[in-house]
Amino acid sequence: MDTNQHEMLSIKEVCQYVGGQAKLAKFLNISTSAVNQWVLGRRPIPARFCPEIERFSQGRVKCEDLRPDINWAFLRDTKLVDQNKIVC
Repeated sequence: MDTNQHEMLSIKEVCQYVGGQAKLAKFLNISTSAVNQWVLGRRPIPARFCPEIERFSQGRVKCEDLRPDINWAFLRDTKLVDQNKIVC
């Protein structure tokens, strides 16, 4: 399975867990079509949403699952990530 397929499965899992694409979009204050583009693999999930998605899924899907191209271990060990958002 390539990285893009893994990301698509992860975001699909989040959507299923939280009750659908519309609920995730509402939580993130973005359009449902944006979430749908992530699910279909047309656009990558912006990194700034990953910590919020991880929290909303209660840790079921991690930032590392959503965007494995980012060094989340480094970000978690710095003050770049606060309680709600990446602030870099």
